[in-house]
Formats: sequence, structure tokens, C-alpha cells
Amino acid sequence: MEPGTSIAVPGQWQNFLRVNENKTELLSFLSTEIIKSVVNQSKELVVTLESEVLIAPPRMHLEPCSQEEADSRMFLHAADAAQRGNDRILIRTVDTYVVVLAVTATQRLSVKIWLAFGTCDSSLHMI
Repeated sequence: MEPGTSIAVPGQWQNFLRVNENKTELLSFLSTEIIKSVVNQSKELVVTLESEVLIAPPRMHLEPCSQEEADSRMFLHAADAAQRGNDRILIRTVDTYVVVLAVTATQRLSVKIWLAFGTCDSSLHMI
């Protein structure tokens, strides 16, 4: 988004998010803006946007993702990161099922997986 651009903000988020098209458009917007805002070139950020994989800083990316569930996609990207030599991976989630998957992934991928679980920043746990 260009600086100085104004956007109408919904007054009642619960009603806004009940409409699937609104959620899809919001996630698309957030994914794109988050990738654009990455300034720390020493870290890599991977975001999925439908079947597209957005990576900052840019590099050759994974093929279009066919995983339908977000939790599966997270570990597809974790496996890619481990294969490229990363030994520590941070995953942010509010889904307890992702915690279970992370335990298995840690053993199979031989990496340390840090989980930011919940909605606050103070909830960082290593598996």
C-alpha cells in the first residue's frame, strides 16, 4: 500500500470476518504487505498466499503448494528450510494440532522448532 493511502476499516470485525470473501481478501492483503515490509535480510520469511509461496528476501521458491491445510503447509516450508541448512525454525500458531505436528517434525527434520503459541508475544516455546 502506498503511504498516505486511506482504507475504510470495518467497525465490527466479527461481522466482517463472517464473510468468506472478506477473510480471503484480508489474508491476501496481509500476506502481501508483510512480505513487502521485511527489511531484515539476515532472516527469511515464508508466507503462503493460496497456492503461491511468497518469500522475503526473494529467492527461488517452492513449486505452487498443493497442501490444502495451513498446518501441512507450515511443515512443508519447515522441511524446505531444514533442507537448505537452517537448524532453527520459528512457527507462530494458535492451533494445538500444530504443536503435535511440530514434535514429529523436530525428530524427522533434525532441527529445533520454536513455537510461538497463542496470541501474545511472550509465548515462545522450543520443542
